[in-house]
Amino acid sequence: FCHEAIRRASVAEGVLSVLAVLFSEERIAALYGRHRGASYEGVISFHTLVELMYSAVIEHKAVGSSAFQSARNTGKLSVSDQAAYGKIRRAQKSLSNALVCDSMEPLMEMFPEVVETRVPACFCEHNVFCIDGKKLKDVAKRLRETRGVAGRLLGGKALVALSVHEQLVVAMSSSLDGEANDGPLVPELLTQLHQWSPTNNIILADSQFCDLTTPRRILAEGSDFVMRYHPKVHFHANSDGVTAEGRDHRGRLYTDESGWLGKPHGKTSLRVRRITVKREDAPDLIIVTSLQDTKKFAACDVLDLYSLRWTIETAFQHVTEEFDLRHMIGSTAEATLFQFAISLVIYNVMRLIHAHVSQTHNISPEDLSVLKISRTAKKQIVALSVMVSAGEATDQIQSRKQTESQVAQMLSCLWDDDWLKAKKKNRTGKTTRKNQPVAPTPLSSKKRSGAHTSVFRAIIAYYKRKDV
Repeated sequence: FCHEAIRRASVAEGVLSVLAVLFSEERIAALYGRHRGASYEGVISFHTLVELMYSAVIEHKAVGSSAFQSARNTGKLSVSDQAAYGKIRRAQKSLSNALVCDSMEPLMEMFPEVVETRVPACFCEHNVFCIDGKKLKDVAKRLRETRGVAGRLLGGKALVALSVHEQLVVAMSSSLDGEANDGPLVPELLTQLHQWSPTNNIILADSQFCDLTTPRRILAEGSDFVMRYHPKVHFHANSDGVTAEGRDHRGRLYTDESGWLGKPHGKTSLRVRRITVKREDAPDLIIVTSLQDTKKFAACDVLDLYSLRWTIETAFQHVTEEFDLRHMIGSTAEATLFQFAISLVIYNVMRLIHAHVSQTHNISPEDLSVLKISRTAKKQIVALSVMVSAGEATDQIQSRKQTESQVAQMLSCLWDDDWLKAKKKNRTGKTTRKNQPVAPTPLSSKKRSGAHTSVFRAIIAYYKRKDV
């Protein structure tokens, strides 16, 4: 019966098979040995902790106690909820970062060799990455140190890199302080990116990274950058005053000029190219880039490339809404980062299925909804856990010891008619696909205070007051 139930829930079988490869006991044990830091394994192994977390995220709407009880019913957990929560509370951030980065090698072995991409043709030989920070919000005030703290609590802060070609999250660096700036997290993220993709990289970034430090770090790693300009750093055009003008693919007028970011010929200044798009209904869009070859990299192509930076915002929205990131399982910064890392890996699994379905059925990725794939997977996993115990289904899938190629072959056979995006009529009456991100649903209609602090700072403040 269990075998037949798994066969009928084909999407759930595919997701659990991929997770069995990514989170195999041998792979997780090796990862734990490299990145454990001061943590230790007792009754609950790190592999068990990972299984508990992804079960909570996919199957139990990010409710830890439900996942613990389910594991206890199948004999996988023998300790109390308090002990399990404590283990999650103390998860090292180095382990969370490694879960994302180290899962990429087996994931890419299962990824289709050729994928359709929206990147302009002149950048197809480059590895294009978006980077952006993510604050983990709405942490419950369960800790003694945070009770009575005014405002909302922030968990950790993560800086994430997403590959534009594959739409996969490939690296993550983090800070325990949710109020931390993204800048100090850049070196670790670039190191991870350089290990995964040593050459030919282009980094897309928002204006917060436009200073004289982050661009130099990107160039030092042998990469190039395309980022939005911020006026905190002065741009000095070349003295020759040569400026090219034209219109981009949307018909907007732009100017293209070369110059210096910072004082001309200064020790820390950079030679850059600035592209300015004049907009009537919004502030001008100003892009700076280290790609100086105007013949190879036309200004309109650079603008089209930068517009793809929004894909990382869409990924964050998907993870937050579909994997219940508004409900934090743990009450420390370490726990929030651990939950976020697991959610990112699960997002990558959904993207993997999306890529296989798109290629096998010859459907444009723009017409296929990764959101609907995620919802189908969650429904089938929940249904499978009702028909047979979740632990029994997981154990049977893990016992197969499937290789990456076998799992990839399984994913290529998945299909559901509901996965096509709904069509929408635009103002001209023509039917188009919906490809714009949907605004997140508000948590409550009640007006909320804008005050906030991080768990990390609240704990420090608590012990400072106690010492006094």
